[in-house]
Amino acid sequence: VIGIQGGQGCGKSIFACILKAFLEDKGFRASKASIDDFYLSVRKRKKLMNSGNVFYGVSRGLPGTHDIRALKKVLKRVKKGKRVVVREFDKALHGGFGGHVKRRKIESDLDFFILEGWCVGLQRVEYRKFLRAVGKDKFVRGIFRELGASRKDVEKIMGKVRKYEGVWKLIDGMIFMVGNVRRTVSWRLEQERFLRGAGRGGMSGREVREFVKPYIPFSYLLQEQVLSGKLIGKVVRVGKDHIPV
Repeated sequence: VIGIQGGQGCGKSIFACILKAFLEDKGFRASKASIDDFYLSVRKRKKLMNSGNVFYGVSRGLPGTHDIRALKKVLKRVKKGKRVVVREFDKALHGGFGGHVKRRKIESDLDFFILEGWCVGLQRVEYRKFLRAVGKDKFVRGIFRELGASRKDVEKIMGKVRKYEGVWKLIDGMIFMVGNVRRTVSWRLEQERFLRGAGRGGMSGREVREFVKPYIPFSYLLQEQVLSGKLIGKVVRVGKDHIPV
């Protein structure tokens, strides 16, 4: 199992497609999925949005919005060479709220399975270390202040991260796509413009800016964990145009 991590809009999905095609061209049996495919139902995510935690103020994304039990089951079956079924997620549905659209069969006896997602590999830290990390960057520090998150809000997310760590243990190798976190908004705007251009709905510019805010402190924390050597894997630095530099 190969994990691909990178910030919002940096090009993870395209990178995963290219890697899958490369492996298949070399004669390997490969498949992929996004952690998005394991989002909780709309009803459960709406319940989180009403929980009072500022990080759940957006419709999806933060640790706690995924069906970790289902994800772990899929990875375990894949590693045993068994066939699995994944429910594909379309982020453009319901005005950007997103929803599952169809079931996709993933064949048995794979040589490689690729899991991509912005939080793949994220490790929990205590509150003081979290504050220390997000305080290193003026932009990230400003976003965190705008959110007005409490210690309880942060520790709630970290409690959820603990459950995700059991999933990360099933990953055999990681690729981290590291870019400037300040580009998160512009990259995500590109995605939404593409969706709207394809007639698939999507969010407005204002909605995008509000949507990505809760991600940014944790994206930066994860990047700090990578660059400090706490997380081990292949680091791919990504430029403004999404091309590795």
